[in-house]
Amino acid sequence: MTHGLEKRVALIAGTAYINGFLYSMTYGATTGVLAYNVEQGQWHEVRVKMPLSLVCPQLLGHRGQLMMVGGVEEFGTLKSVHLWRLEIPGKEWIEVQQMPDSLFNKLFKSVFLQPFLLSTLESETISHEQKISCT
Repeated sequence: MTHGLEKRVALIAGTAYINGFLYSMTYGATTGVLAYNVEQGQWHEVRVKMPLSLVCPQLLGHRGQLMMVGGVEEFGTLKSVHLWRLEIPGKEWIEVQQMPDSLFNKLFKSVFLQPFLLSTLESETISHEQKISCT
């Protein structure tokens, strides 16, 4: 029998199993984290403030710690990708790393802007090698 939640929530991908707990991201009234105590069969809400402007969060376990990777939006546009670690005593997400801008630009901006850039570049007289280096 599982119990412990008093409200409906939607579990999303990115669960992590750490030290007898299955953690999962949720969407409901707010984005948050739930923990399922496997031994007791109970769900618990992890009360932790989520990073501002967080999009597409995914949980993962690393060396016994709960980690979260996600994007940070600014004015509706993905601006960066971050990695956080959950500090259990203080119940807060501590930023561990941010994807370097150069890598972010290569991975994300070229993918999202590629159709626009290619159509713009095709209208100019630029060689194929130069087109590739622009994206």
